[in-house]
Parts: sequence; C-alpha cells; structure tokens
Amino acid sequence: MTVSEEITVLELRERAWSGAQGTLKYLHDDEIEQILSILDDSSCEPMSMTCLNDFLWFETNTIAEWLGFSSFEDIMNRED
Repeated sequence: MTVSEEITVLELRERAWSGAQGTLKYLHDDEIEQILSILDDSSCEPMSMTCLNDFLWFETNTIAEWLGFSSFEDIMNRED
C-alpha cells in the first residue's frame, strides 16, 4: 500500500533515512523546495515517502543537474 502526503522541507529532513540524509545535508532548503517542486510537477501520481527517499539517495546526479551543477560532488565541495 502506498500512502502519499504533503511534506515540508523540515519534515523531510527529519524523516529521511540512510543515504537520503547524506544527500539532504549538502542541500539548502530552497534547493530542496526546488527539487520537490520539479518532482511534484513531473509526476502524474503522488510519490510515497519511500520513493522520495530512494530518489534522494540514488539520483544525486539528477539532483545536481536540476540545480545547475555538473555533478553532486560539485555541490558537496562548494563553499557556502
């Protein structure tokens, strides 16, 4: 069974697990909002928390591309 819900950036940061937590620690809140917006706009069906978590964990290069970076390593190595 898939249960989908609205989620804020703060809730996502608190509820993500494993590799998704590692991804989120390198992203600013506005970048996470941008990713969530793109996912929301591009999906015909709501995404479960597990699917969102897996996307954040395994699709880091897609995330980097969406945010205008060449790779996720560029995000990790940026100076804030």
